[in-house]
Amino acid sequence: MQIQQWLAKAHTQIQSDSAMLDAKLLLSFVLNKSTTYLFTWPEQTISETDLAKAEEVLQQRIKGLPIAYILGQQEFFSLPFYCNASTLIPRPDTECLIEFCLNEFDPKSSKTIVDLGTGTGAIAITLKSEFENWTVNAVDVQKGACELAIKNAQRNKVDIHVSNSSWLDNFKTDSLDIVISNPPYIEENDHHLDEGDVRFEPKTALTSGVDGLDDIRIIAKQSFECLIVNGYLIVEHGYNQAKAVTDIFIQHGFSHVESFQDYASNDRFTVGIKHTIASSN
Repeated sequence: MQIQQWLAKAHTQIQSDSAMLDAKLLLSFVLNKSTTYLFTWPEQTISETDLAKAEEVLQQRIKGLPIAYILGQQEFFSLPFYCNASTLIPRPDTECLIEFCLNEFDPKSSKTIVDLGTGTGAIAITLKSEFENWTVNAVDVQKGACELAIKNAQRNKVDIHVSNSSWLDNFKTDSLDIVISNPPYIEENDHHLDEGDVRFEPKTALTSGVDGLDDIRIIAKQSFECLIVNGYLIVEHGYNQAKAVTDIFIQHGFSHVESFQDYASNDRFTVGIKHTIASSN
């Protein structure tokens, strides 16, 4: 079977908004060739061995397994990251948090920051690659995620500190300039958890209580204690949670609280600044 014939057949079987792209990525993965190669040599015959492998990964995609899990990697802010089922797949919307930091902070500044619930390490590693003088900590309660973050840091040749713990439990008062996080924020009974690619991602990295905000409440409380005066809290959340997250930030002492939108003009993350000293109570 020729490359063009396989792609024509495969993309009609994939239930996805990007079916043809998915088919090209799968075949490129099997052949160990670029997608440009597929375009350049559409009449090239696929060997029987590669054809069998291509059919295997195609069936995985037809069943809904995310492309990133099949390929074992995902790009984020133009950097490559290993992916597996122990963590969420890095998503383009989260790149908005990186862009905010690039616009808000001096690239030559020296800051101590922590990425909470780091997963693949995408946020922490990307920030370290952009802000060389920052001391970047990455925290995750899942040991598998920590191991993956370390592997991705090595792959991208950056030095970050990865620790296996819960949120800010291991950080001291007034010790951080920035706390940034893409935490679980989906409601436990949200029907979207049973749809699309998200079905295959770890629920512990997705859900957070009845209203999806349990972890953000903990993060806000702990962050106000651990941040220095004028320190920043930056948290990703759901498109319909901006007001609730803003209220949580204000309740825990943050000021100049503002929400920002993603590329689809949906509310995506909220930023707060600690302008006073944490109470000892």
